[in-house]
Amino acid sequence: MNGKIVIGAGAIVLAVLVLWQGWSLWVGPSAVTADQVKEQVQSQYNGEVLGMEETDDYYLVSLQLDTGDYAIEVSKESGEIVRMTRQSTQEENSDSSTEEPSGQPITEQEAAEIALGEVEGELDDVDYESSGEAPAFLVEIERGDGREATVQVHAITGEVLSISWDD
Repeated sequence: MNGKIVIGAGAIVLAVLVLWQGWSLWVGPSAVTADQVKEQVQSQYNGEVLGMEETDDYYLVSLQLDTGDYAIEVSKESGEIVRMTRQSTQEENSDSSTEEPSGQPITEQEAAEIALGEVEGELDDVDYESSGEAPAFLVEIERGDGREATVQVHAITGEVLSISWDD
């Protein structure tokens, strides 16, 4: 009799474990937390997180960098940065800045230094692009986690125009 109870209890425990594992696989990996997103954004961009909002699918992070304020959309499921847009430049934030850009282009080395100040990693490539609205350098940076960032730096002002991510 006791043997049947032990076997029955073992079968129930095994069934619960199998159901729990199946549920975990079906639901997928657990979502990232707001604290994890804040830490990730601060470490990637060396900036100050001003605020964070949560939607159903994304965290919306307000970030202040030396070059201006940015809005960053981070996937709640994977923790990956989906979109980063500049909200304002440092010049717009500072009324005391009346200095006009010199009109002299920055060098590839200066563009690389600016980009590496925004995204930590190893410099991969720097290309000059003059088509579009403004001349810019496209600086590719390899990160230790296997992702690659392309930082678009304005060729005259040295301002970071955008940051895009490839897996």
